[in-house]
Amino acid sequence: MSKNHFLDRTASLEGASLVVGGIYLLEGLVVVGFLAWYRTLAHDSVGDALLTMWGMIGAGALVAAAVLAGLIVRACYRLRQAGSNTWVLGLVMNVLVVGALLPTAELVLRRVAVGDSAYDVKLGGYRLYPRQWQKVTSIYGAVLEKAQRYPTYLISDDALGWTVGPNRTSENALYVSSAEGLRSPVKGAVLKSEQRPCRIALIGDSYTFGENVAFEDTWGSVLDSLLGRRCQILNFGVIGYGIDQMYLRYLHDVRSWHPDLVIVAFIDHDLRRTMTSYGFLTFPDGRFPFIKPRFVLRGNELEVINHPLISSQQLFGNPSIHDLPFIKYDIGYEPSEWDRPGLAFATRSYLFRVLYTFMRPLDRLGRPETSLSETTELNRALLLKLREAIESDGAKPLMVSLPTEWERMDGLDRTKGGQLLTDAHITHLELTSCMKPFATKDLYNAPAAGGHYSVKGNREVANCLIGDVKSML
Repeated sequence: MSKNHFLDRTASLEGASLVVGGIYLLEGLVVVGFLAWYRTLAHDSVGDALLTMWGMIGAGALVAAAVLAGLIVRACYRLRQAGSNTWVLGLVMNVLVVGALLPTAELVLRRVAVGDSAYDVKLGGYRLYPRQWQKVTSIYGAVLEKAQRYPTYLISDDALGWTVGPNRTSENALYVSSAEGLRSPVKGAVLKSEQRPCRIALIGDSYTFGENVAFEDTWGSVLDSLLGRRCQILNFGVIGYGIDQMYLRYLHDVRSWHPDLVIVAFIDHDLRRTMTSYGFLTFPDGRFPFIKPRFVLRGNELEVINHPLISSQQLFGNPSIHDLPFIKYDIGYEPSEWDRPGLAFATRSYLFRVLYTFMRPLDRLGRPETSLSETTELNRALLLKLREAIESDGAKPLMVSLPTEWERMDGLDRTKGGQLLTDAHITHLELTSCMKPFATKDLYNAPAAGGHYSVKGNREVANCLIGDVKSML
């Protein structure tokens, strides 16, 4: 072999290697550029998107890819001019390697990913993004179809979002409701006909409702026993309620009962629920196909911006989550977390979702409608309005901040809700210190069972309340 032939062959192999390596690099740049571009779609304008970190990365990757593509084409042309076809073999090998690697990686990821909620999946502790709107609509479509065939315990309500249906039995048969739509010991009981010297109304969420325990084990029922059945205690608690729905529940359902004492009990998460509109975002477990009223502050006045509420059928018939009415007012909505219409081919791939998820950070677009200051001010206004309404009706309000397991695990002595009430100069009870001596495992059910108060937890809430209730009566 002549020296010149050897040098030509060496140059040909080096050129082919550069072409093959360049192709892999080009493919990587295209993937990075597409992922970054996909992420920038969460922004309202191209200008805003390009000024973000991922906007600049995406633009840089695509420019680099264009330059590299030109260099690869030129290198291939020179090799061809030199009579070498080694670059063709490199291209074939690239197709074979990529064609085998991608389906294998996709299959492995689908096998190791696990369900996180009704419509989400996790990989190694990370929820995979973007979330798939089509999967949400499919799951809730089945929920709505089932609800048409069988009466549900919770029903939609145009004023409240959802409420307890009258004369109902829950699917697990643990809960029944009265003729008026309150949790009761007997299905269809007419509670308004009961005559006692006084009435106490309980307003709250699932912790007040008594989720995952029998009626006689709810803290309202235990409180009734501690009072010697002196007063009729009415449980107006509803699973999933926020502070705003508690306020509306009082206006629409409670005040007509003319209670002597109204106990408003809430947890910290109820403050966040005030800033939501759509139940499926707050509770991604397939149980809440409901839309709720969304208050805003206009000066010092409260206003519901999304009345009348759209139906659940309209909600889940929408082609995209991004087009839902007033979606930007829901604190649970992050545009970058959801797929985009017309690009479902990408989000069907677990490999794409893994790459998208692990390209940190995930954009969080701050919105004034859901800011911390807005959350604080809106909840403060609602609690003040609720107290004012109760007092104007001649009843006594007792505001109670309930601890939840995650607060006790953090070793806190005061909840965020309790601090808000203190700052608003609203007299209230903070039960964290009262319940702190007891072990968390004794006060709460296991997370798999919902994590709400256990039988003992409900009993201790009642024990913490009884002294103040007696003094107020």
